[in-house]
Amino acid sequence: MNPFRKLAALCRKEKLDRDMAEEIRFHLEQRAADHVGDGLSPDEARFAAQRMFGGVEQIKERCREQRGGLWLESVVRDVRHGVRMLTHSPGFTFASVLSLALGIGATTAMFSILDGVILQPLPYPDSDRLITLWTENRRQGSRLTSSYANIADWKNASRTLQDIAVFDPVSLIVSGDEPRRTSGLLASANLSAVLRVQPMIGRTLTEEDITQNAPVAILSHAAWLEHHGGRPDILGRTMSIDGRLIEIVGVWPEGFHFPDKATEFWLPFMPPSVNDGANARGVGALRAISRLVPDGTLAQAQAELATVAAALEREHPANRDLGVRLVPLAEQIVGRDLRDALVLLLAAVGAVLVIACSNVGNLMLARSLGRQREFALRISLGATRARLVAQLLTENVVLCLIAAGLGLLLAFFTVNAVRTLAPPGIPRLDETTVDLRILAFALLVSLASVCFFGLAPALSSTRRDAASMLRNSSRDSSEAPRRRLRNALVVAEFALAVMLLAGAGMLVRSFMNLMAVDPGFRTENLLVAPLRLPASRPAGDTIPLATTLIERIRALPGVSSVALSEEVLLGDRNARLIVAERSGSTDTAPLRVPLAIDAVTSDYFRLMGVPLRGGRIFSDFDGPDAPPVAVVNETLARQLWPAENPIGRRLRLGLGARLPWITVVGVVADQRRQQLDRPPIAQIFFPWAQNPSRGMNLIVRTEAEPTALAPALRAAVRSIDPTVPIEAITTVRKLLDRTVAPRRFHTGILAAFAIIALLLAGVGIFGLMHYSVSRRTREIGVRTALGASAPQILRQILAEGLTLAGAGVTIGLGGAVAMSRAFSALLYEVSPIDPVSLIAATLALIAIAALASFLPARRASRIDPMIALRAE
Repeated sequence: MNPFRKLAALCRKEKLDRDMAEEIRFHLEQRAADHVGDGLSPDEARFAAQRMFGGVEQIKERCREQRGGLWLESVVRDVRHGVRMLTHSPGFTFASVLSLALGIGATTAMFSILDGVILQPLPYPDSDRLITLWTENRRQGSRLTSSYANIADWKNASRTLQDIAVFDPVSLIVSGDEPRRTSGLLASANLSAVLRVQPMIGRTLTEEDITQNAPVAILSHAAWLEHHGGRPDILGRTMSIDGRLIEIVGVWPEGFHFPDKATEFWLPFMPPSVNDGANARGVGALRAISRLVPDGTLAQAQAELATVAAALEREHPANRDLGVRLVPLAEQIVGRDLRDALVLLLAAVGAVLVIACSNVGNLMLARSLGRQREFALRISLGATRARLVAQLLTENVVLCLIAAGLGLLLAFFTVNAVRTLAPPGIPRLDETTVDLRILAFALLVSLASVCFFGLAPALSSTRRDAASMLRNSSRDSSEAPRRRLRNALVVAEFALAVMLLAGAGMLVRSFMNLMAVDPGFRTENLLVAPLRLPASRPAGDTIPLATTLIERIRALPGVSSVALSEEVLLGDRNARLIVAERSGSTDTAPLRVPLAIDAVTSDYFRLMGVPLRGGRIFSDFDGPDAPPVAVVNETLARQLWPAENPIGRRLRLGLGARLPWITVVGVVADQRRQQLDRPPIAQIFFPWAQNPSRGMNLIVRTEAEPTALAPALRAAVRSIDPTVPIEAITTVRKLLDRTVAPRRFHTGILAAFAIIALLLAGVGIFGLMHYSVSRRTREIGVRTALGASAPQILRQILAEGLTLAGAGVTIGLGGAVAMSRAFSALLYEVSPIDPVSLIAATLALIAIAALASFLPARRASRIDPMIALRAE
C-alpha cells in the first residue's frame, strides 16, 4: 500500500474499524438467514454462521494488517503507555528530566560557544594559512609590534610566505553635526590580496593610492548601512575624516571585517621614507600579516624568518634582543587566555553531563528493580521479550525527548545570557547560535546511558522464570551487583562534583584576591571623559584647550579637582630602549624594558592620590620652552638606577644622538594601570605642556556621585570646541571593573556549573538511599523487632551514605589536584593545591551527602516493625 494511503488510513482508523465491523455483521446476518431458510432455529443459525465464519477479532486483525500501519499504531500505544508510566512516577520523572535537561542544555550551550568562538574557521578564504608576524623580545618572550624597515626585510627574504601586508589600527574623527570617534585601519595595498577579499561595491586600495597618499577610503558594510542607509550611490561621496575630505571608493561585503568589527574605514598606509625617523629599526608600531605558500608550514616559515632576524640583529644595534614570532591568525584573534578559559568551562560542562547521565542511570536502575513484579506479571500474561524491551525503550525515548526539549530551551537561554553578560572582546561571540548537531550528540549520549541502565535489568529479568520472579520479587538475587553499580555511579558523581567545586573555589579565591589588590591610586568619585582632536590639527592645540577646559570644569559645582592624562589605564606596551646616565660610570648601554609613557598636567598625581617618593612633581614652570623633565615610577627607577638616587639623573628614549636628554625630577609610587593581576611596569611621566597629545582624558574628582556631572561636562566641552567629539563618559571604577570582567565571567560560569554538579550529586545520593531504605523495609523491621534502636538505624543509614560520599570525595580530591595544575595560569596568588578550596569543597560535599542521607535515614528509623514484617 502507498505510504500516504497508510497514513491516511491510520488517521481514519476509527471510521474504518466501524465500517469493517458493520460489514462483518452484515455477512454474519446473511449467513444466519441462509441457515434459517434451511430449517434451523435462529439461535442455531447464528451459532452455525459464527462457526463457519471463524474468529471475528482474528479477521479484523488480518484486515488491519492488510490495511498497514500496525507498527505505527503500536508505537503510538507505547508512547501513550510510556507517558502514563512517567506520570505515575512524578518524583522519578521530575528528577530524571531535570538532570538530563541541565546536562543537555549546558553541554549544548558551551559546545556551541566553543565551536563559534574557536573551532569555526575565520571568515576569510583558506583562513588556516593566514599568520601574523610580531617582533619578539627574546629576553621576556613577549610579542611586540614591528618597524616598517624590519617588515620590509622579512618580506624580501622570505620564500615560505606569499606576501606580507602591513596595517595599523588608528582612531579617527568623523565630522558632522555631531562629531564622533571611530576606528579605522591604515592598510597597505596588498592587504586585501593577502586576505583574498574584494569590495562588494567599488574597488580596493591600489599602489597609486599608497604612493600618492590619496584621500580615499573603503567603508565597512555595517557602517554603510548604519550611517549611510545602504545607499547604492555611496561611491564618490566624500566625508570629513580627521579634518580631510575623504572619498569613498568601495564598500566591503557583508560579514567581512578586519581586524575587528569596530573598524569602519580602510585608508592608505603611507610607508615612511628611508631617511624618515619613523623608519627606524627595532620596535615599531606596525602589525603584519601574511599567507603561507601552498606547500609551506608554520615551522618552516618560523625557522626562515628567525635566521633573517638574527642577521638583522647583528647588523642593527636597535634590533638588540629582538627576534620574530609567527602566530596563526585564528590563535591571535582568540588569544591563549580565552582559549584556556573556554576549554576549562567545556571540561566542566562535560563533567556536568556525565554527572547528569550517572544520576539518571542510578534512578533508572532503582526504578527498574522496583518494577520486577510488573515485568514478571506481563511475561506471565504472554508478553514477549521483544515487546517488553520495545515498551521500555519507548519510555526511555520519551523521557529523553522531553529532557531534550527543555535542554534546548535552556541552551538558547544560556547562549543568549552568555552573549549578554560576557565582557567585551570575545571574538565572534555575537555570531554564536545553538548548534543542533551538538544538541543531537548530547541527546544521543543521554539516550544511550538511559537505555543502558533502563534496559539492562529488563533484559536480565526476561531470561528468568516469571513464577520465581513473582515469588521473590522483593529479594532479587541479582540485586547485589546492581547495588554495587549504583554505588559506583554515586561515587563517580561525587568525585566529579569535588573536582568542579574545588576548581570553582580556587577561581573564586583568585578573584577575591584580585579585587583586594591596591591599584596604587584612589578610584572613588573619579569621572573620565576621553577627548581627541582631529589629526589635521597640531597636537599643540591641546595646550590652550586643556588650560581653558580645566578652568571651566574646576568652576563647576561639586568638582574637587581636575587633571588631564594621555591615558587612564594602559594596554600592552612595547619594550623601549632607554639610555640612562649613571653616577661615576661611563656605561650608557641601553636597557630594553616594557615602558609606558604618559603626559599629564601638574594636578594629576594629587588628583589620583599617587604618593610622591622623592623629588617633586610638575609645576607651571615646566613649560614648552623649559628643559625637558620627567617623573618616573619606582619600577623604572629600580631598573635604571638600582643603587642610586634617580633624582637629577638623565635618560634618553632611544639610541639617536639627536634625541634630547631628559632630567628626572621626581619618583612616584607604582600604579597597576594595565590589569590588577599584572605587576606594575616601568612608567615615565612628562608635563603635558612639553609633550601634548591629540588624545587626552579629562579626569574629574567629584564630591558626590560622579556620573551626575556628565551632562555639565559635555556642555562645557561643546561650548569651548564643538569639533571635539565626546566619547562615553564613565568612571575609573568601571574601567577597572572591565579589566577583571573576563575573570568574573569565567569564575561565575564555573561556579554555576559546580553548584549544579553539587545539587545533582545530592539528588543522586538521596535517590540511592531512599531506594535502599524502601527495599530494606523488611530487614529494618526485623532489626527493630530484635532490639535495634532508632538512633542505631539512623546512624547506620547515614554511615552508608557518608561512606559513598567519602569514597567519591577522596577520589575527587586527587583529580582536583591534577586538574588545578592545568589551569594554574588562571589563578592569582592561589596555589594550584589550595588547601582552603579543597577543604571547602570536601566539607560542602559531605554536608550535602549528610543532608541527602538524613531524610531517608530518619524515615528508616521510624519504620513500624509490625508493618515492616507484614511487608512483602
